[in-house]
Amino acid sequence: MQISTVILFIVINLFIIITSVIGIIIYLKRRIKKASNSTIPLQVDNGEINIEILASFRSFKFLPAIFSISHNNANPKLILTDSGIKFRVFFMQSKPYSSIEKIDILSGLVSELIIISFSDSIFTFSGNLYTKERVYGVLKLLANKQLPLSEKSKVFLKSYETAAA
Repeated sequence: MQISTVILFIVINLFIIITSVIGIIIYLKRRIKKASNSTIPLQVDNGEINIEILASFRSFKFLPAIFSISHNNANPKLILTDSGIKFRVFFMQSKPYSSIEKIDILSGLVSELIIISFSDSIFTFSGNLYTKERVYGVLKLLANKQLPLSEKSKVFLKSYETAAA
């Protein structure tokens, strides 16, 4: 092989990689901007509250929340019903409110997660709400349903309400 052929091959591959990364960044920015337009991230349909999330994650309870074993950013779901919640990472699942062990939050560099642990499962469900305002809105809904919030979630609610007042 000649040196010019190798250089051309490298340049073409770099071009493909760079344009792919740029395309992914543009897609994510548009998706984040679209999802973050509303401060109350929900739609009410037939008595169900469909909470808009950017991505959903499944993790083990015994691992820190940043370690997920699966995720879905194509069609994530979190729906509150009268009797429980429905959520999707890979497939839709339903759980009664009585099976919720704890609701926690985690703030990251570009994400604001709500983490739901279940008493009848070794897995947790996490939903990326993207902004603190949206996390507050969802936590307030869940607190109004008398669900068990972690200390971190309770402190967040109180500090957010104090700052807003």
